[in-house]
Amino acid sequence: MSTSSFEVLLNEPSRSPPESLLSPRTPVDPAKVMMRHEKKLTQADGRRKSQIESVVQKQQKHLEHAEKVRAKAQELKKNSTSS
Repeated sequence: MSTSSFEVLLNEPSRSPPESLLSPRTPVDPAKVMMRHEKKLTQADGRRKSQIESVVQKQQKHLEHAEKVRAKAQELKKNSTSS
């Protein structure tokens, strides 16, 4: 029967904490935070505007195509009744 001994170290960190936790935080400039926030909002607004314009263009193309199909159908109907 073999016995093994081991030592338990209490209050000893298993590894050192990351540098970000050890160094003091740099103060935050509220004006810079607001500028970054406003920039993100502006970019998001631009993306939304672009998406809306894309949808409007697709709808316009769809309406133009539907109008052409309707005109073609009326022309065919008129030609079939004339002959």
